[in-house]
Amino acid sequence: MKRIATYDILKGLGIIFVILGHITRNADLGRCIYAFHMPLFFFISGVVYHKKEKFIWKQFKGLMIPYFIFSILSFLYWFLIELHFREKRDGTNVLDQLLNIVYPMNMQGGYEFNIVLWFLPCLFITSTIYHLCRSRICNKWLNVVLLLVSIIFTIMVKIKLPFFLYEMFYALPFYICGVIYSEVKLNSELFSPAKNKKILWFRIFGGILCMCGVFTYILLTSMNGNMQNTSYSQGYFIFFICAILLILSLLEMTTDIKSVKPLQWLGINSLCIMLVHEPLKRIIIKAYSIVISVDVESVRISLFHTFVLLIIVLVVSALITATINKYAKFLIGKF
Repeated sequence: MKRIATYDILKGLGIIFVILGHITRNADLGRCIYAFHMPLFFFISGVVYHKKEKFIWKQFKGLMIPYFIFSILSFLYWFLIELHFREKRDGTNVLDQLLNIVYPMNMQGGYEFNIVLWFLPCLFITSTIYHLCRSRICNKWLNVVLLLVSIIFTIMVKIKLPFFLYEMFYALPFYICGVIYSEVKLNSELFSPAKNKKILWFRIFGGILCMCGVFTYILLTSMNGNMQNTSYSQGYFIFFICAILLILSLLEMTTDIKSVKPLQWLGINSLCIMLVHEPLKRIIIKAYSIVISVDVESVRISLFHTFVLLIIVLVVSALITATINKYAKFLIGKF
């Protein structure tokens, strides 16, 4: 399937927001980022979905093989090195952390050694369940039915399930919305590139206005949302609406962009950057705080230091990703 620049750009922006969200301890900035950064990745995965031969195997190879490899590498670093230099969190159990790799329950504090790892099996389960439904049920209302069932599940069912089957119902609506967006774009001019500058500027202005409105609502209501632990201060449905509005606004603002090479590179390599940045981030933040003689918490609250750290972590993660792409592609399931 031919790569589309808009989606790579959005994933590039998405991975920047992921890193920024993991660095900052500024409450307002964190609320705004967590309102849409992970939904964006599920949405884009839905946008690029298409039936293909050996779909499940390709998803397993591209998601679960990197998951197991980076889980083991991250755990070993965390257990053999990092645990000796920092205090364990209350309730941290090394055996539970290890078992969570092969029997994921995504418990509170799970994946302490690399918190982003939850995303890979969750996306694998989400895309696999959707593909199985799409392959066996030929009905034009399938997307709508699955969307409604998922949202109803998030409201009525609170029983945790293993292997991210519970979290899947929170991710599936975004994935399905991505599929719907792709189909609408294919069959209408609603999301097509602007035909003149007036439409282009209207889209940009409209997108900015919508995002400002949603962010204002988030800040005024102190809305919090976290897809990893399915925690939503105002309920999942409000979180879902806010995230979709922000994602569609970004799409409207970037549809007419032909190329932004750095962001496209980050988007293409977003999975590897996501996996390597988290352990690196902890090392870099600690080293940075020592160099400038400011405690870690103050560094992470400060917007200035947060954005300096963002640049450092992004550059180092990109260099390691480029090295993996050149010499060890098998780490990210490319063989």
